[in-house]
Amino acid sequence: MTDSARPKTGWFKAKWLIFAVVVTIAMFALMGWHVFNTFQVSRTVQEAYVRGEKLRDQICRLHQEQMLSLAMLVATNSTTWERRYEEIERKLYSAIQHALGDNQPGYNMEALASLKEAHERLRERGNRAIELARVGYTRQALGMLTAPKYERPRNAFSEQTDLFIQDYRKYLSTRLLGERDRELISLVVAFFIFAISLSVWIILVRRLDRHQAEMVQEIGERTSAEQELRQLAGHLQSVREHERSAIAREIHDEM
Repeated sequence: MTDSARPKTGWFKAKWLIFAVVVTIAMFALMGWHVFNTFQVSRTVQEAYVRGEKLRDQICRLHQEQMLSLAMLVATNSTTWERRYEEIERKLYSAIQHALGDNQPGYNMEALASLKEAHERLRERGNRAIELARVGYTRQALGMLTAPKYERPRNAFSEQTDLFIQDYRKYLSTRLLGERDRELISLVVAFFIFAISLSVWIILVRRLDRHQAEMVQEIGERTSAEQELRQLAGHLQSVREHERSAIAREIHDEM
């Protein structure tokens, strides 16, 4: 009975040990996947951040070059500056239009629409100044470029550009923090599951050991009882033989 009970108990313990090892490997694999996923998300957010900064720098640079080329065109009425102004104007409009059509997550579309509107007002005022310069009113044309009516759309253009990039940065930061929070929660849950499985395995192993010890003790007690019974049976047998011998001697003596 002892030899048959031990293999069953050992196999049961081995199965739970294999289960605990598999769960441990799965938990570590899950942790590794979460770390890799967090790295991927961080890299994606960083790439998006770089794209946003490049777009902001491109719009600001083209806007400054546009203002410079417009002032030089009005002051000199040169065809070279006119071609330069028209080229920069096309690039700036294309950059704003591309950002509006791209519709990336986190883009402040209202800020981009206001940016486009401010650009159109600047272009309209600039075209008026160019027309005045062409007919000989260069001083008046330059005055238009410094007038409050021209300064307001310029300030609005800069403000909407800053608002757009600030909102985009905030969106990327929130996304990154939210992803890290989700990954942290997932890791905590994975560790909690692993701790529970390990605790269950330890409890079962202890119970199995205690049950095995009780079985061994019970088997020992039964073996001791069987030995006592055998000794008692042997003693009874010897008493019976002794009585038979005594009775046989008495009968022999009487005869």
